[in-house]
Amino acid sequence: MGIWGLYKKQSIRAKMLMVFFVQVVIPLLLIGVFFYAKMNSAMEEHALSLTLDTLKIIKIRTEDFLDNVNVISQDMLYDQEIYDVLLDDQTDSYAYYNKVNKVKNILRKRALSFDSIQSITIVSQNGQFLSYDTNSGRANIESILPYKAIMKEARQAGGGIVWYIDSSNKNVFLARVINDRDTYDEIGLLAILISEEDLKKTFDQLSSDTLENVAIITPGQDVIYADGEDPVWMKDVNLSSTDPIGYTRESDDNNIIAYVKLDDLDWYIVTKFSKSVILEDLYPMSEWIINIFIPMIILLGIITVLIAMDIVNPIQKIVKYMKRFQMGKKPEPLSLDRQDEFGYLADTLESMITEIDYLMNTVMNEQILRREVQIKALQAQINPHFLFNTLETINWRAQLIDAPEISEMVTSLSGILEANISRDIKPIPLKQEMTYVHNYLAIMRHRYEERLKIKWEIEDTPLQLKVPQLLLQPIVENAIKHGVGKTARIGVILIRVIATEALIEIDVVDNGTGLEPEEVIKLNQRFQETTYRMDKLKNASIGLDNVNQRIKLQFGEMYGLAVESRKGYYTKVIVTLPNSNMGEDVSS
Repeated sequence: MGIWGLYKKQSIRAKMLMVFFVQVVIPLLLIGVFFYAKMNSAMEEHALSLTLDTLKIIKIRTEDFLDNVNVISQDMLYDQEIYDVLLDDQTDSYAYYNKVNKVKNILRKRALSFDSIQSITIVSQNGQFLSYDTNSGRANIESILPYKAIMKEARQAGGGIVWYIDSSNKNVFLARVINDRDTYDEIGLLAILISEEDLKKTFDQLSSDTLENVAIITPGQDVIYADGEDPVWMKDVNLSSTDPIGYTRESDDNNIIAYVKLDDLDWYIVTKFSKSVILEDLYPMSEWIINIFIPMIILLGIITVLIAMDIVNPIQKIVKYMKRFQMGKKPEPLSLDRQDEFGYLADTLESMITEIDYLMNTVMNEQILRREVQIKALQAQINPHFLFNTLETINWRAQLIDAPEISEMVTSLSGILEANISRDIKPIPLKQEMTYVHNYLAIMRHRYEERLKIKWEIEDTPLQLKVPQLLLQPIVENAIKHGVGKTARIGVILIRVIATEALIEIDVVDNGTGLEPEEVIKLNQRFQETTYRMDKLKNASIGLDNVNQRIKLQFGEMYGLAVESRKGYYTKVIVTLPNSNMGEDVSS
């Protein structure tokens, strides 16, 4: 028998247990891989989060640094001595000299009060500099100040502060125009050169192994400050003025560049850190997984596939067998060379299908006979009821006048009786059905005279469609009875036919008294009933219920009648039929 024969005798449970134990190793391996990937991602996200938090701290310090410089520049605008010098016409040289000394003392006090100021100067309209430099070893502000460029931007600021970056000399200036307090005319320029060493202090205590390179730049890649001599890495920074905080990756995906934007300035603080430094502890683990577990995954995967196919193949054969039977085809014999549960299931299923096929054929024949009997019974129910109503109308008319209209009424009645007496349940063209309705309305117009108006909305094409006999007459009769008989105003009956590729919709609308919402709900619920019994129909309405049930029995439960109404305004009966006979030759 061998191992394979012994395996075939095993139960499905035993086979599934085998698959389960084989697959335990694979989930564990996947867990290891996912754990490594998750740790990789978590460590990267953690490093990025710490970096961004550090940049936020640097941002706060930098903004405080710049705000302090701004406060000093604003305080200087309150010193009257500055305005006195700028507005002096220098006619009195001695007085002007004293004013200049006072202003220089003010500049010296302001510069010495805040270490971050390297130099400060005031430039008058005639180009005269009043300056103070805290460090004589550096270049004088008067020689390095790009006056024209700064003055242009300061004027555009309209008295507000301007931060100007001289990228060629790596100098950063705060500047603002000084205006006359009375006339608001421009009288001078205030410029402050900030200290690069003091700006660097905002970074020194926050540097780490991962945060090696820090710089402050503009969106145009102008370097305000850089921690390093040659910040070439900043060329890969992709800054977005709409995103105040974010990060980007270099082309090799190893280095991550993070940045934050200052709130009040279009400056960015950026830094670069390496993923390899963060993830270097995970590399031994990844090599171990690759060298040991990948061959095991391949081997266990092959074994699992073989076992799974042995379970799946018989299931697929059984499903194919059942689908053929569902499509109405006689399935081929289902023979599985197995002694387990699948073999027992196949043998039992074949026996069941054979018995079901026999029972279905028997029941189907019985249902066809019952449907024909029901349809004929429903068709016959309407004849005595309608004949009684018509004869009553003729009798009523004959008692009132002795006129030739009676001949017309009798002619119309004979046309209707022709359809009622017929026992043929096949559909007739809609045009012929409309002829029956016309005959009935001819009789009704003699009864109601000018109180009855009829409107038709029917295209030529739908008239060739086939519908059940006497489909519309009971509905029109009901509309006249409730639309004209119960109101003193002129009754209007609208008969409309709408045909689409899938459906035929026939609407019969009257302008009668209408129905209450509760009555509409009850009628539609009754029309939706899907089970009809002959004993139940004895007590049912002989009119609309009869039409609705004939439609459902002949075409299916999804078709039939529906009602829409508004109390005091109108009632609409909607007939829905399948348009399966579109384009048929009626003469055939």
